[in-house]
Amino acid sequence: ASAPLLTEEHLDVSLDFEAIAAAGSMAGSGAVVVINDQTCIVKVCLNLDEFFMEESCGKCTPCREGTKWLVDILHRLTHGHGRKEDIALLESVCDNLCGKSFCPLGDSATSCITSAFKYFRDEFEHYVEHGCSKLDSKSKVAH
Repeated sequence: ASAPLLTEEHLDVSLDFEAIAAAGSMAGSGAVVVINDQTCIVKVCLNLDEFFMEESCGKCTPCREGTKWLVDILHRLTHGHGRKEDIALLESVCDNLCGKSFCPLGDSATSCITSAFKYFRDEFEHYVEHGCSKLDSKSKVAH
C-alpha cells in the first residue's frame, strides 16, 4: 500500500529490493497486490488514502491535514463532483505532504497518487470531465 504503483510492463521485474527500486517502487513489506484493468485506479487511491488517514497519529500537521485533504479531493472526484483544479490540488497536497511529516506515513499516503498520475493520469482527468470513471463510461455504452 505504501509503495508506488507499477504497471504491466513491470511484471518481469525480480522481487528483490534493488530491481524493484530500479523500476521506481520499493519492496516495503514484500507483499504484491495485483490490480486488473477492471479496477478503477482513482478508487484504489481513495481506498489506500482512507487507510493512511485513519492510521495517522495526528501529531504532525502535514500528515494530519494532508491525508484528510487527499481523501476529501479523491472522494469528491469519485462521487462525480470533481473540479478541473482538483488534479493540480492533489499534486500540490502531495508535494506539501511528502517529506514533511515526522514519520514515513505521510510519504506513503502520496506514493499511490503520484505514481497513479505517472501511469494513469487520464483516469483522474476522466473523472473531472465526465463525473465517473472510465470503467463506468464503458459499462454505460455497453448497455
